[in-house]
Amino acid sequence: MVGTADKDFRIVFRDADLPQTGVVDAVLPFSSSIVTARELIAERVRAECDNRLPAKMASRLLGLDALSEAEQANFQALLDISDETVTLQIQRAFESFETNGFLLLVDETQVEDLEEEVHLNSGSVVTFVQLTPLVGG
Repeated sequence: MVGTADKDFRIVFRDADLPQTGVVDAVLPFSSSIVTARELIAERVRAECDNRLPAKMASRLLGLDALSEAEQANFQALLDISDETVTLQIQRAFESFETNGFLLLVDETQVEDLEEEVHLNSGSVVTFVQLTPLVGG
């Protein structure tokens, strides 16, 4: 959980891509209603690394979604999920965000800066939209 305790509530983390070929949701608990984009991304990566996300969602943000379903299901076994590895994966996700590797939407509003604060409500939807580079670009 992220932030200071306001109250416990659940946030929907959603993975999507463009063109939209699939949407995967996971619900994670939060205890703060005001967080930064940096905190949302870090929590998403932590949840991925400690296997709190569905197998279909695992490894998308980290750029490993090209793995087979069996490899995705065994994601934790593929990597040494040490604190150092988690920190490295979080940093990679920040870099991907900053270079437009994915978009971050909170309740359908785009968040454009890692330090931007967002207000969450119980049932807020945090969407990670995976961008696919154009051919030749």
